[in-house]
Amino acid sequence: MSIYHDKIKALNLPESYKGVDSSQFDNDLKIIYENDEWKYNRKFAIIGRKSKFEMKLGPQAGEVVYFYNSLMRTKIGKDNKAYKKGEQPKKNKKEIIKEAKRLVKIFNNGKIPEGYRLEKAEFAISAHFTSELDQAGDWEVIWRRNYDGHMAWGDALLVAINEDYGCYSYWGPCQLNYIPPKKINISQDQAIELSKKLGTELINDKNFYFYKRFIGYKIGDYVKSQMIITNPSLNGHTFIRRPYSSPDVYLFWWVQFNAVPVKKNEENRTFEANFFIDAETGALRGFQ
Repeated sequence: MSIYHDKIKALNLPESYKGVDSSQFDNDLKIIYENDEWKYNRKFAIIGRKSKFEMKLGPQAGEVVYFYNSLMRTKIGKDNKAYKKGEQPKKNKKEIIKEAKRLVKIFNNGKIPEGYRLEKAEFAISAHFTSELDQAGDWEVIWRRNYDGHMAWGDALLVAINEDYGCYSYWGPCQLNYIPPKKINISQDQAIELSKKLGTELINDKNFYFYKRFIGYKIGDYVKSQMIITNPSLNGHTFIRRPYSSPDVYLFWWVQFNAVPVKKNEENRTFEANFFIDAETGALRGFQ
């Protein structure tokens, strides 16, 4: 419990906000132990699950693997502020990265863990999907670990910072059980071709879980692709082959297309279709 209090003190976060009733938060801190064998095979101490600040501590020297500031998120929700599309942030990227580094060091006992590279510092996590005011003034700063030179989606340091109020969430390191391919047999061009061919077959298969989503749509323009290391349990992917539903992670080509209407209509709404091609075998293993 002392580790929890020391971290909160170092973060220097407000204990209350104007317009927010702090009494709704449980200040009687409780420790809950969680053994998450599937993802991490480690035991965690969760402190403050229903309080102002929730923190998940790892089994080593008190490293923080998860933090959530529910008090701040309540304040942000009550204020309901949003930025117009294209509106510039108040703070610059260097300023935000500097603050994110400070926070990561607090969560990881004074240092940024080895093996992580800064991937991005991005303004405006979309919060209002149907509104022109779709930017909530949030920044997302991400460091990702690389395995054999490949970026891992599931093993990342992610700091979410609101421009007005500061840090409201953090996801920490997660050492993955990476099973490298015997050989990378599939090129990027091949992965794109396979994604379109196998993806088209998939969305027209009535047994496909998301078949109804694609009725009246087809695979349209190619958007982007990237080789990544990932696992369905870590990223919310809907994987097709059950052997991949495990704590192990593999190397895939992540290929994104737009799903477009088969027949033109007034709305012409499109949405993203992401396919995951095994870098060794060329099999379609997942969809998101």
